[in-house]
Amino acid sequence: MIFILKIILCSSLLIAVYYLFMQKEKMYAFNRFYLIFSLLFSYTVPFISIKSETPKPSNRFQTTIEATQDVLDLSSGQESFNPINLIWIIYGTVTLVLLTKTIFTILKIKKIKGEKIIYKNQAVVLADENISPFSFCNTIYLGKNHLINNQIDPRIFLHEKSHIDQKHSIDLLFIEILKIFTWFNHSL
Repeated sequence: MIFILKIILCSSLLIAVYYLFMQKEKMYAFNRFYLIFSLLFSYTVPFISIKSETPKPSNRFQTTIEATQDVLDLSSGQESFNPINLIWIIYGTVTLVLLTKTIFTILKIKKIKGEKIIYKNQAVVLADENISPFSFCNTIYLGKNHLINNQIDPRIFLHEKSHIDQKHSIDLLFIEILKIFTWFNHSL
């Protein structure tokens, strides 16, 4: 539980720095790097511990007595209900449901029906249904209503092409995976 609080505290501090000092800056590549680094840092730092204790001298007689007591304590007691196991079962179930949902969403994107074309050296799927333009991996998806006189609005095309060139799909998948495994942090 303490790890979760450390993650929340660390990520809150780093996002506060972003909002205070960098949000309005037009350094998009740096801002992107900072935000991804902030997530990685926030989820890594709580698990790092630095200990500077000096080891206690070992008393062999004391150690032997403790080991003997540990062996004798292995009595065949009856298993009791452990609420931690229930928490792990709930966590695992919700995580599995979210992971399954994400996989189905990705498969749904890949199965969008429409005409596949190459437009200005870029893979484009012109969907049969009217969908808003978006990009995923190396493909731009948009409804056929966005193709006028065999041309895609240059603003839309350049916007989606920049997402592809900057590999934003990787960022989105990374964030989605974090959200899947830390859903409890996002649902509070």
